[in-house]
Amino acid sequence: MSELLKPGDPCPCCGEPIQTSDPDRLLVLSWLAQMLGAPGKGRLAGDEDPGPGPDRTNRPEPGAADHS
Repeated sequence: MSELLKPGDPCPCCGEPIQTSDPDRLLVLSWLAQMLGAPGKGRLAGDEDPGPGPDRTNRPEPGAADHS
């Protein structure tokens, strides 16, 4: 693990400042931040939506009736 989060750093889950100073909880949050690929940044909390991906398009499914 590269760097441990500390009180006041953004939570990797919600982006709010970390309130706890419990070393065990900080270790878990630091591990989670590393696994998410965003140490010190709340990736789940408010990152911009990348937009439609290959599975989230507005195209009708094959065989769907066209009601235009």
